[in-house]
Amino acid sequence: MPKRPTHYALVIGINDYPGYGSRRTLQGAVRDATRFKDWLCDTTIGGGLDPANCELIVSSDNPVRPIHEEIDNALERIVTAAAAAGGPAERLYFYFSGHGLSMDTHNVALCLANWSGMRRHAALSSHQYLEYLKQCSPFREVIVFLDCCRIRQGGVIGRASELGCAVPVDGAGAKRHLIGYATEFGDTAFEAPDTTDDEVRGHFTEVLLAALSGAAARPAGGVTAAALQEYLEKNVQLVAKASNHKQIAQVPSDLPGHTLFGSAKPIANCTIRFSAARQGQILLEDPDLTPVHQADVTTAPWTLGLRPGLYCLTEIGTGTQYNFRFQPVPGFNDVTF
Repeated sequence: MPKRPTHYALVIGINDYPGYGSRRTLQGAVRDATRFKDWLCDTTIGGGLDPANCELIVSSDNPVRPIHEEIDNALERIVTAAAAAGGPAERLYFYFSGHGLSMDTHNVALCLANWSGMRRHAALSSHQYLEYLKQCSPFREVIVFLDCCRIRQGGVIGRASELGCAVPVDGAGAKRHLIGYATEFGDTAFEAPDTTDDEVRGHFTEVLLAALSGAAARPAGGVTAAALQEYLEKNVQLVAKASNHKQIAQVPSDLPGHTLFGSAKPIANCTIRFSAARQGQILLEDPDLTPVHQADVTTAPWTLGLRPGLYCLTEIGTGTQYNFRFQPVPGFNDVTF
């Protein structure tokens, strides 16, 4: 993918919440934020950002960070740099992985590292930050991904940015945005160890990166906004279910459906082989019981691009079946029937 000098990003990952209680420490948020930043700065299939245009902020418990001022300082640097560059500032990505609380359907309090039962306003208001970016920043598109819960808790109000503007910028009314919520309002977002390497990852970010890396790509390359929306809303729940979790992503957007992310092409991410006991035609069905591929065992190995979910292989002649759960990971997944 060509470099995107007019794209910028603020990426936040918070594991450490010392005032929230020991059971509230997260394990995968920092890693997920770092992995998303890596995709953003990838110039092969990723976002194509200049690393200088991508601010990554991750947590620590000594000193406790990040706090509100650090987020606004980073955002100020980004907006200032984009304005100084001249020309159109096309896109800003805002990514958050950590704890989230919500009092209404369109606003999430994104808890900062110093959040506690007493410091109930130590959080960012997702709605007010989005409004700041739409009204005061130079970016034509604002892309928000929130890998956090949206559970209800009384008395929690996220704070607005200290940044602002006297009047909205020219073209503010024509700006477009996409918001990827990891879960529905009132529900929990989960993380779990990956089955291949035991690294803890958020279900939402895992599916997001799989989609952007080719699982939701169009044949010509890149992932459209419409395909990304559909992929997240369909597949987060399937990946979560595999860990016995209930989690359904929501992705409201007013972006044109053809808006592109990255340049990945559809990938072959699963290799299927057959043992000597298998004979004749084999049928592969997807999680919706739709036929995906059918051929004789002599055509193996099959190298296919699959989406997450439970698949079924059937030996047509005998009716013998084999079910396997597939989850995209870097490289290939090998299945033997």
